[in-house]
Amino acid sequence: MDNTLYRTRYRVFFEWLRHRDDDPAFDVIRDLVRDFIFKNFPIAEGAIVLGRPCPEQYVHSLSTARSRYGVSGWQLARRLEAMGLATRNTSGRGFVLKRYVSTEVINDIVTDFDALLNAGETASKLEIERFMLTKLTNAGLISKYFADKNAYPHYHPREIERFLAVLRDLIAAKVSGKAYLDIPSASHRLRIPTERVVEIILRNRIALAASDPDAVQFPEFQVALEDLKEIIARDHEGTIRPTRAAEILGLNIRTIRGLLDQNFLKPKQVTELQTGRKRRYVCAKSMERFRERYISVVELSNQSGRLPGAEAVIRLDQGLKPLPLGTRCRLIFRRDDVL
Repeated sequence: MDNTLYRTRYRVFFEWLRHRDDDPAFDVIRDLVRDFIFKNFPIAEGAIVLGRPCPEQYVHSLSTARSRYGVSGWQLARRLEAMGLATRNTSGRGFVLKRYVSTEVINDIVTDFDALLNAGETASKLEIERFMLTKLTNAGLISKYFADKNAYPHYHPREIERFLAVLRDLIAAKVSGKAYLDIPSASHRLRIPTERVVEIILRNRIALAASDPDAVQFPEFQVALEDLKEIIARDHEGTIRPTRAAEILGLNIRTIRGLLDQNFLKPKQVTELQTGRKRRYVCAKSMERFRERYISVVELSNQSGRLPGAEAVIRLDQGLKPLPLGTRCRLIFRRDDVL
């Protein structure tokens, strides 16, 4: 971004306009130039440009935002970097804006800053120990507001809510005869780290129970020990049984096999603990990537409210090409082509 002030950058043009201050024929040009300067340079409210005061400040530099809002320049720069609006300078010690930042964006960031919680407050809100919050964070289950690894851990309430919402989405009625434990107790019983248990629950969409469907604290979520043991017994080194992958993705087993054959899902040979047989399982991480990149005609029909057959005809008529999976497999499209 060119950091020169508008007078320096447009010096010749401004000199030309200055010699015509008394000529009303140039008022239209002055109005256009003034409006452009107001909206594209960090002009403070009330500052005079070409004889008129700026009605409000539309954009900010790092220094004007820092002084205007009284926020940490370090935090502001890192947040703008995360948003793709700033980059580190060549020395690596400072930041350079790609362009001046709108007042609306700065207002949103400052509002976020005011709402941030430190690690202790976040752990207290979730009713867990701080070391457990660190483990959940390191596992990528809860994200810090500032992604920099050296940044002091701050968390935004909406990230806490996102994490809880993912767990709430798995709440179902308790099954009679099954023993339920809160997740930390279940992980202790099975001698598996809590963050690993949470990963398994989310990856396999294991049903959870909670006395309150609007649960807001981590210990409120309970899991059936029997369900967890069953999944762990077949969760071999981050893989999932094809039938379970079909349930999670909402596809039939033939489609899953087609995706494995064509390497849209990464296969992995696994020796089953119960039988000792080698079977082809689905790599869990490849399944997560698949969900991000592709969408089935069934999922599209659920979004549109149309029947899957009708949805397929409409999408094919639009020229979309499904993945080459063979006959009797569900139609699957690339998300980038659909959305």
